Amino acid sequence: MKKNQIYTDEGKAHKIQWSQSMDDVLIDALLLQQII
Repeated sequence: MKKNQIYTDEGKAHKIQWSQSMDDVLIDALLLQQII
């Protein structure tokens, strides 16, 4: 996965749609919290 991609509300929505693993979504959510 692209960890360097710019996260926007639309981007997160698409990511959740195509993500096959809830773990990936949860990890990205944690990364977002750290970035913000």
